[in-house]
Amino acid sequence: MNYWMTTHWPPRENDNVDSEEFYWIYLPNGRQQAGERARVDDLLWIYESRTGRQLLGERYDYMVGRLGIIAIARIISELEPRNRGLEQYHDGTQIEWNWQIRTDLIKTCYIPRFEVCDALNYSRNYFFRGFGDLHSGLKLITPYQFERLDSIN
Repeated sequence: MNYWMTTHWPPRENDNVDSEEFYWIYLPNGRQQAGERARVDDLLWIYESRTGRQLLGERYDYMVGRLGIIAIARIISELEPRNRGLEQYHDGTQIEWNWQIRTDLIKTCYIPRFEVCDALNYSRNYFFRGFGDLHSGLKLITPYQFERLDSIN
């Protein structure tokens, strides 16, 4: 069994946070290799950032993110293609989120950012921008790191 952590942007005002897809892992083209080792029944911590990028041409507001781990989930699929087009953002960036790993929510929770940093042995000044393998937002963590987070939860 592997243990993972992923980062998510906070929900937009109209997002359905009760949807099973809200807790899935999404990876952009060129960074999908970060999820190739994900297997069914692996466990995943989901971290929510404070903000997200706004799509070009759309007006919506993100809710204020919780800046910490918000849930634990079980992986129920391996890496699979997701047919999405190019998304362009107000900051000039563009991403094709064409890969996904489906998950099943175990439970919601909250572990503050500074406690997540301590458990992963990161500086308390770290904000999980560019987090993960290949800056994908997904990282394989050690069983020890997983257990440290679990003991806080």
